[in-house]
Amino acid sequence: ILSASAVFNELLQIRKNSKLFRLETADAIQRDLTFLNSGPEQIPGLIVMRLQDNSNLDPTYQEVLVLFNARPDATTFNDASFINGDYVLHPVQQNSADEVVKQASFENNTFTVPGRTTAVFVIEKTEPIPTATTVPATKPTTDTPETAPNKSMTIAGIIAALLALLGLGIFLRRKKA
Repeated sequence: ILSASAVFNELLQIRKNSKLFRLETADAIQRDLTFLNSGPEQIPGLIVMRLQDNSNLDPTYQEVLVLFNARPDATTFNDASFINGDYVLHPVQQNSADEVVKQASFENNTFTVPGRTTAVFVIEKTEPIPTATTVPATKPTTDTPETAPNKSMTIAGIIAALLALLGLGIFLRRKKA
């Protein structure tokens, strides 16, 4: 129970730290959310959710990729759009209480995710986007992954985000009818 609670809290932390998991309009969902691994060549039991920051909502991440592997065995996934992607396992999951999720990786344009695991990968922005309440930095940041603020999300938060995003789209379609 304690282990499940710890992982759940990690997922909530990941969800809270990125506005990409809280898109507010149907237009934003259609613009920033896509699902890969679809069509006749799809890998059964694998959902790949891609959130791209096309509207500059998130000051930290340019992209978030969530792989839900419901299969009992590890699986790999690649897509032509991953070429030159600088994906890393979300910092929260890099330090997760769940040793299995730490085995998820991205190498040679291919993701590997252990069985029955949800892994969150991110591409960090190279320069933070200034907002009305922040002042642009005059010198480059010196944060390393070890000293950077802990910005991550838990598996339960990912599932909640997926359901919330899908639910919002359904709600907005019903409202228009």
